[in-house]
Amino acid sequence: MFGALIAVVCAACVSSGPHVGAQDELDVTHGTQSSQCHQADLLDASSYPGTVRARGLFGLVRVRGTLSFVGGDLVWSTQGETESGAYRIFVERDECIFIAEYTLDSGGQVRWTGVFDGQRVHTVRIIWTRVTGDAVHDLLLPNVVALEFTPDS
Repeated sequence: MFGALIAVVCAACVSSGPHVGAQDELDVTHGTQSSQCHQADLLDASSYPGTVRARGLFGLVRVRGTLSFVGGDLVWSTQGETESGAYRIFVERDECIFIAEYTLDSGGQVRWTGVFDGQRVHTVRIIWTRVTGDAVHDLLLPNVVALEFTPDS
């Protein structure tokens, strides 16, 4: 996802304002792992086609993809690329919240958070912490990029 997103986001990078950081993800610090939200609910759910966009001025660029939950992993597929990481479920304010954290091949870190209401996902946020080493992206992108996933209606 991030390879495809970088290609399109960099067109908007030059005009970027301050980046949005980890404070924009769902607050699950007080959540408890729950048997009330069964992983089977997510595993049995169909895939969620939708759009990822960066927050702020980066948000002018959108990338289509599909968010799925398969065998205990959150799977993101877009433009021929797929990435995945194990997810956990917590209960926060009577909502089922999922979190997936994993490391990309580049060494960057990704953290997905979102709400599952038994039928659909919503309020999905992605925090991508980049690693330096690509001079072009290092000049144009902040170290932490906040994104949102919006499922199709």
